Amino acid sequence: MFQDPEWGPRLRSAPRFFRVQDFDGLAMVVIVRADTEPLAQWALSGELRRRLKLAFDSEGTRIAVPQHVIQDMGSGIPGKQMQTGTSA
Repeated sequence: MFQDPEWGPRLRSAPRFFRVQDFDGLAMVVIVRADTEPLAQWALSGELRRRLKLAFDSEGTRIAVPQHVIQDMGSGIPGKQMQTGTSA
């Protein structure tokens, strides 16, 4: 992004990996830091997330989607279950 003609001028320093903040079965939180022009951080962080999503898609990396099972105890149908969730 730092060398991109559209986004580079909004950055005062190149984005750099800082650390993995959290890692579990549903997510990995990675801290990336960069110095930006005033008020440019929101557009830049959105563009960084967009580029990461495109890179994951191009590599076939799927993002986990939480799945929930809800039991309907009032339906009168023993063992009836509804599964909810969305796919990415």
